[in-house]
Amino acid sequence: NSTDIGNNTGWIITPPSGNYVTYYWIGGSGNWSDASHWSLTSGGTPNPDGCIPNSSNSVVFDANSGFTSASKTVTVDLGTASCNNMDWTGSLNSPVFGTTASSNQLKIYGSLTLIPQMTYNFNGPIYFESVTTGQTITTAGRTILGDVYFNGNGGGWTLQDIFKAHNRSIYLNYGSLNTNGQTIMA
Repeated sequence: NSTDIGNNTGWIITPPSGNYVTYYWIGGSGNWSDASHWSLTSGGTPNPDGCIPNSSNSVVFDANSGFTSASKTVTVDLGTASCNNMDWTGSLNSPVFGTTASSNQLKIYGSLTLIPQMTYNFNGPIYFESVTTGQTITTAGRTILGDVYFNGNGGGWTLQDIFKAHNRSIYLNYGSLNTNGQTIMA
């Protein structure tokens, strides 16, 4: 399995077929690394391949994710969790996104969409790694709790609302960040 996430020269990398699929969270509370919580369809059965998302896969947390009561938690329990787009649109009952350690990282290779009803408790660093323009970031009033890195060589992100990072650093290392007239609070 190979995925080109940018900054490579002199290599021809062919991703495995079928790798660019969307994974849907199912089953309510659980750990990111638990393949039984990832389905190829909204509200479906666990992915038969037993895979978890990588930089090529978009992840969706929606009305069929099993958040049947408040505070159902998706926990990043491994060193680095990766995905293409992350979208919480349609999630019910105030889900929580958290981590087991502040050293755990989240790498997003596309866009991020949070919702006002969720609790954002992920306090590790977030790396926005897209190598293409046109990515968006919607925090929906949630405060980012870890340092933020924009590392996409050729990537570009546009803020859709106020971007709050609680006493954290924001690094624009590569790519472009369009504030779109939105406030950045760090």
